[in-house]
Amino acid sequence: MLRAWLHRLASSFRRQRIDAELDEEIHTHLELLAEDFERQGMTPEDARRAAYRSFGGVEQVRERHREARGIPWLDSIQRDVRLAARTLAKERGFTLTAVLTLTIGIGANAAMVSVVDAVLLRPLPYPEEEEVVTLALQRSGMRVPARFSEAGYRFFREENRSFQELGVYASTQRPLIGSGEPMQASVGLMSNSAFAVLSMSPVLGRLPSDDEDLPAGPTVAVLSHDLWSRRFGSDPEVLGRTIELNDTTREVIGVMPPQFGFPSQGIDVWVPTQLDPSSTDVRLSSYHLVARLRSDATPESASSEAGRLIQRLPEVGHAQGLLSSVLSGEASVITLKEDVVGESRSLLLVVMGAVSLVLLIALANLSTLFIVRGEERAPQQAVRATLGASRTRLAQHALSEALLLAIAGGVGGLLVAAAGTRGLVGLAPPSVPRLDGVNINRLVLGYTLAVSLAAGVVFALLPAWRARSTRRLLPDLSRVGRNATAGPGRLRLRGALVSTEVALAVMLVIGSGLMVRSYSKLRAVDPGFDSENVITFGLILPATRYENEDAAEFYLRLVERLRALPRVESAGVTTGLPVTPVQANYRMDIEDFPDGSDVFVVRWVTPGYFEAMGIPIASGRTMLTEDVEEFRLFIGASLAEQYWSTSSAVGKRMGPGGIWADIVGVVGDERIRGLDVPVEGGAYVPIGVPFSPSVLSVSVVVRTSDAVADLLPPLRREVGLLDPELPLINVRSMEEVIANSYAVSRTTFAALLLVVAATVALLLGGIGIYGVIAYAVSRRTSEIGIRMALGATAAQVWSRVVGAELLPVAIGIGLGLAAAALGSRVMASLLFETSPLDPATLFSGPLAFLLVATAAAAVPAARALRIDPVSALRSE
Repeated sequence: MLRAWLHRLASSFRRQRIDAELDEEIHTHLELLAEDFERQGMTPEDARRAAYRSFGGVEQVRERHREARGIPWLDSIQRDVRLAARTLAKERGFTLTAVLTLTIGIGANAAMVSVVDAVLLRPLPYPEEEEVVTLALQRSGMRVPARFSEAGYRFFREENRSFQELGVYASTQRPLIGSGEPMQASVGLMSNSAFAVLSMSPVLGRLPSDDEDLPAGPTVAVLSHDLWSRRFGSDPEVLGRTIELNDTTREVIGVMPPQFGFPSQGIDVWVPTQLDPSSTDVRLSSYHLVARLRSDATPESASSEAGRLIQRLPEVGHAQGLLSSVLSGEASVITLKEDVVGESRSLLLVVMGAVSLVLLIALANLSTLFIVRGEERAPQQAVRATLGASRTRLAQHALSEALLLAIAGGVGGLLVAAAGTRGLVGLAPPSVPRLDGVNINRLVLGYTLAVSLAAGVVFALLPAWRARSTRRLLPDLSRVGRNATAGPGRLRLRGALVSTEVALAVMLVIGSGLMVRSYSKLRAVDPGFDSENVITFGLILPATRYENEDAAEFYLRLVERLRALPRVESAGVTTGLPVTPVQANYRMDIEDFPDGSDVFVVRWVTPGYFEAMGIPIASGRTMLTEDVEEFRLFIGASLAEQYWSTSSAVGKRMGPGGIWADIVGVVGDERIRGLDVPVEGGAYVPIGVPFSPSVLSVSVVVRTSDAVADLLPPLRREVGLLDPELPLINVRSMEEVIANSYAVSRTTFAALLLVVAATVALLLGGIGIYGVIAYAVSRRTSEIGIRMALGATAAQVWSRVVGAELLPVAIGIGLGLAAAALGSRVMASLLFETSPLDPATLFSGPLAFLLVATAAAAVPAARALRIDPVSALRSE
């Protein structure tokens, strides 16, 4: 049976070759017969009609003969595909334009779909993940939520009625020693109840027991799958081995599966929190809460209950002032997935909308090209219909061409998407989570296939719609060999597509213009320090070997050694780098205002910090070494202006809980939490004074006289000479710190992608307008010749021919402006000090596209003005 089928298949290919040869013979006889009718006195048009009628049955006879053969549908498909391939090969310009346009549109969308799928659509790996939520305390007037105290956590755990289970977690950096060179490990601190909330078991070993999660319990650790593979070679005998984490020896008891990444995907090792069940500590700690909802609870009802519990926090020892000044009294309960995705959702959806507009522009462009091409081929379609080709045959041939183009564009789009996903992941800001899961998966493949097939069907329907009736094609016979303009219906459809394409492009141009203005304003913000030639790195001193006093001495010695290095101008240490959202707030009393106190951002720094950061001294003096021995204070200029606007702040006193310190210096304001956050009043305390929390985790800043990269080896050497087990964390320049800050990185990412999308839209729009106008001019050659022969000027020809074709462009610009205004709220959350209705952008965006459209029209217009009237009339 297979052999017989293959024989019929081979025969069908031979018959196709014979059919092609027969077609050539038929057309030759048609020409000869038409010439005979002309000799008999017929006009050329009547002669062609008579020839078509004489041979009208040939195609019908051939069709009936083909249907009698084996596998008729396969014969038909093969014949149409071969004919379509030959046609597209001859029309290389059209084919290349169509495939490239589809490749760009489909590729950009497929790449973005892969990112959106990984970040927004793909579920978290935890069982019944929709029940897992996070609970946060909202701060007054701040974007960053407050964390729970140990007593507050116990209170919520015992009093809530919305959660099945509730646990605490935190993340930090700790030096890790064992099975290789010392490294800085990302550590997740998790209570056993937090592990229970997530309901995931290790792939090797076990989770910590209840005894191991108590104070003074056995010290254990659970490894991430990545650390197990990278540092221990996936050794199954790793259980029972020990590692040193922050100078504490811990036994490895388990390895988590590769998809487990809580609280973030980069965690290397998890350890128990070992909180005291009877703790009454009410200090806001570094712990977050994760919970699993009861079956009858929702995030909204849990938020309401948590708000009521916040009002009862004074029952466990929290000061009433905590509720009035630090906390807003509200709680946020959201699903874990929402918490992980965060504000990146709006960013990704805006970018996804932008690349979707690129795809729509590409499809509108191609639709216009197909319509124009269909008008040029209308006489050919009329000939085929007159020869007996059915409507199905004509539509099938058009579908074959469109599907071949769509498949080629889809394949090219996948190649672009594969490269585009890597580019998107590389450009995406650190705030976008779950990028490690971005790949070309089945969803992306299915999306690409669906878009390609849909595009093929749509493009096939455009010329096929014209061919839906043989009677409709007959008038096109009169256009064979003659120039003519398209009918009113075709002009309206073509104009509508051009207007749509222009409107979408204008929306993209305006959106990208808004992001560029927002980016320029954000980068123009003065951070309050000089970031040029400044390198920074983090240090975490082990609590087992360093007390606060030892840490202060270590930092002072390190700063002195760093200052002595060649090309180092100054160096200092701080507990909080600027333009980072997480900062320590402390309540301070002010001697001149005994009736009240306030909460400020307070950072502990060493002498040399102001010089290393290039922070100017507004009044008073800079920090000296002797300031460590006595409690002296430095404040920012805005804080001084807030309380001592009519006098000098130098010499005034302020401090925590009646511990007074003299203000000896006022310095310029830094942008503490980010470039997009208003200037806040801050205070600086010398590291080592009695009033000092834990200063074991710090950032070192070093100002150099030239390139910062060349200084890294000596920095490592100097730290190693003081403590060889201390790795350097997050080594980077301050310019990188600014560039990677949340607002800047998000704005940069959105601006870059929108500018790329707008550029592609301008390019596609320009090509589409050029093609339409060039075609319109070519079809009106005789009209232009007649007008110029009758004395029309170049300006009149321009306004009559090209001006009419630019009318859809003007309509599209108006529609684009209206759509951009209506969709302005979508962009508002991504902008900085820029109105979504910014007049300059709303004017310059359409102007840019109008210039592109005019430039696209210039070439065919110039060609039209050079037409020789005599030649134009002869062509008629």
